[in-house]
Amino acid sequence: MPGKRHVRLINLAKWLVESAWVALRLFQERCEEELLWAAEMIKIKAQDLKGKEVKVNTSLLYQQTKFNLQREKSEGYAKLGIPMSSVEVLEINSKITAACKSEDQTGGRDLVAKIKKWIKESERNKRCIVDYGAVSVLAAAFESFSKTCLDEHVSVLEEILSTLTLLFPLAGEALTYLGSASSMHCMVWFLKSGDLSRRRNTVLVLREVISSDHRRVNMFLEIEGAIESLYTLIKEPICPTATEASFVVVYHMITSASAADKPIQKFVDMGLVSLLLETLVDAQRSLCEKPWVFSTDFAAVITGEERPTIIL
Repeated sequence: MPGKRHVRLINLAKWLVESAWVALRLFQERCEEELLWAAEMIKIKAQDLKGKEVKVNTSLLYQQTKFNLQREKSEGYAKLGIPMSSVEVLEINSKITAACKSEDQTGGRDLVAKIKKWIKESERNKRCIVDYGAVSVLAAAFESFSKTCLDEHVSVLEEILSTLTLLFPLAGEALTYLGSASSMHCMVWFLKSGDLSRRRNTVLVLREVISSDHRRVNMFLEIEGAIESLYTLIKEPICPTATEASFVVVYHMITSASAADKPIQKFVDMGLVSLLLETLVDAQRSLCEKPWVFSTDFAAVITGEERPTIIL
């Protein structure tokens, strides 16, 4: 009996649809899969549909993987970057802080190198790193490792400076940490070293620090060898970027209201005015595009004729 009722129910459902008394969609929304299948109101069961979906997704994944491999081969990518998450950034921030407390310079260097790798992979990674506070953590780590023996922490300090140059412009807490006495002493020590990459990265970060607050100029000028190290960078240029950064730092030093009288005569005695003009003659176009804004007024400030306001 139940079988006959079931058959009659199926036939009734089919007749209602065929005669347009009831819409097919209504049956599909309200009835169970077995009835719909028996009444030929669906062409595939949910289980079979799920299986087909898995096959389609697998096929799409295979095609994407094949495309990625071909792209790696044609463009020379060692590995296509995987977007990072905020959880990863917060986790590595915590690990770097712990490495600072334990003075684990090897572990700290490896963690910073990992952040630098993420930054280079994509602009999205860079934004995520900035948004979740890694810049301040790196700057704090630089200050922390610079407080103890510099010789033992050179590698991690170098790695931090190199990574910070990829995260410009610096702001907020990061500049506070980098503008501390220990950080500034470390940067001057790096400027006096023979490693070209280290000196370049240092002067780029120093430009960010000095430009942000003239009060840090006094601290910088009190460090032995600070003025001489900058003069050397201009006299024996590493690259146009480092030379221009050196000019910007020097400019802020001599135009600082509280410290202007201290370095001017020393720079004049060193021959900075003539060196500046000679450098600008041979410099790249980006530095020469504003020669009268930069060189003439700059020279005037050094010689004490005037102190213009220039935005660099």
